[in-house]
Amino acid sequence: MKSTKISLLAATGGIVAVGAMSLLKAALVALPSGVVGLLAFARLGEACVDWYQISSREGQSGYFIAGVALAGGGVGLAAGAVCGLKWGHSAGGFFKALSIAVAIVMVLALGIAGLCRWRADIAPTIAGQTLALEVEVRLPAGATDHFKRSISSLNLTCIDNQTVRRSDAGILRIEQAREAEGRWIVAGELPLLGDRGKRVLDLQIGNQYAQNFLLPLPAHPDEDFERWSEWLPKGTASQPWPGSKLSYRFRLRRIP
Repeated sequence: MKSTKISLLAATGGIVAVGAMSLLKAALVALPSGVVGLLAFARLGEACVDWYQISSREGQSGYFIAGVALAGGGVGLAAGAVCGLKWGHSAGGFFKALSIAVAIVMVLALGIAGLCRWRADIAPTIAGQTLALEVEVRLPAGATDHFKRSISSLNLTCIDNQTVRRSDAGILRIEQAREAEGRWIVAGELPLLGDRGKRVLDLQIGNQYAQNFLLPLPAHPDEDFERWSEWLPKGTASQPWPGSKLSYRFRLRRIP
């Protein structure tokens, strides 16, 4: 009887020792895997801040990056623990378990990054420089300068699948309006931020002049668009755009 008890205690102790060793190996895999997850997802958070223009006001962007990084760290710890328990006990199992755990973390991070990038509006660039959209609005023939005392607005709206993805406001320099060939011309400028969907230019000068135009600008414009366009819309050969309506032209400017 005594020998049986001793055998049971020894067996129990052996099981506990094996279990403790397995947990230790799992922890040794989980820690570096968690660090990799923390760093990879922190980089993902930084990219999303840039892609989605998350404001730094009141630390919003910082909190967002920290939250994403912590989530990634948790994923790394979990992946490392599971892989450590499964493969950590075998010969060379530590490196195998760590490699598999890190691979899981990186695949998840890259997959999520790809999805976020696909859904994001990325500001187009030329030679790595961000761009501003310069616009000149030509008022109808016969317009007086009363518009200078009016409230005006300039917006660029991105529409994708009949859904407004974003709308960015610009400025119209009403006070700097000039006359050319008997028509008043008002200059304006706004940021060029999104690269998805159709771009619609919304113009309003007082209560009298309001119109929107589909901007003929590709998602990723090149240097050709740094020159002034023709006055748009052009209309057709048989029916040109009437001088009784607003018209506009545009060009891109690199922001240093």
